[in-house]
Amino acid sequence: DTTTHTLIQYSNPQVSIAGAEAICDGSQAQLSAVGDGHFLWSTGDTSANITIHQVGYYQVLLTDHHACTATASRYVSALAMPNITIFGPTDICGVETVNLSVACTNTASYQWNTGATTPSIEVTPSETTTYSVAAVSPDNCTAVQTYTVAVHPEYAFEFEATICQGNSYTGQGFVIPVQTEGGEFTFTESYATGYGCDSVRTLHLTVTPIPVIATPVSGNSNITSPGNYVYMIESVEGANSYEWILTNPNWTLSYNQNIAQVTIPVPD
Repeated sequence: DTTTHTLIQYSNPQVSIAGAEAICDGSQAQLSAVGDGHFLWSTGDTSANITIHQVGYYQVLLTDHHACTATASRYVSALAMPNITIFGPTDICGVETVNLSVACTNTASYQWNTGATTPSIEVTPSETTTYSVAAVSPDNCTAVQTYTVAVHPEYAFEFEATICQGNSYTGQGFVIPVQTEGGEFTFTESYATGYGCDSVRTLHLTVTPIPVIATPVSGNSNITSPGNYVYMIESVEGANSYEWILTNPNWTLSYNQNIAQVTIPVPD
């Protein structure tokens, strides 16, 4: 007796990987398995196309309808990223124009959040502001760096005060000695805040002159009989009001500004 057995040998399937060979840090890329059959990636994916997010080895296993298998692998390397350092002041006083510049390797272009595309920019922040710059490498990898400029206030206080001639003034941080002359005077004091920002206080001081009576009181100085007696002084420069004083309790005094009347009654 004889017997036969036919053994069929199938050709091995072919599989390859197409797609990115290098990626930027923090970016993503796509790999595609090329072949006829079912796929199983080392990432666990079973579709022909996968999205990767990091460098490393990737392998795909192809199984055809005869259960024959083939594998392919690819190493995805990392593209050089721009290395950014921003230089400039971190603290400024008041509204001040400052320069921010970038020291960066492996960079083809820049894009600031101000719209500038140069390695250095001039900015005039009126309040604490954060600036950012995106650097793009020749391989189109992008790195972003931020930089904050803190704006500390400068103060300019204005004060007004009025004193009489011959007086001193203390207040609002000022110690003004006795003022011997009347008029309008301005005093300033400079000081620095906790951040060293120059500030100033200004005092506008009005010194009201003391009225000077240049002439004596006119009127009867030797009274011999009861009656009404009028006394007067000339108008005094700088005087707004007058106050007459009578020391005899039995007499009556009335006055209107610089004119006074004394009434001496008939004795009982």
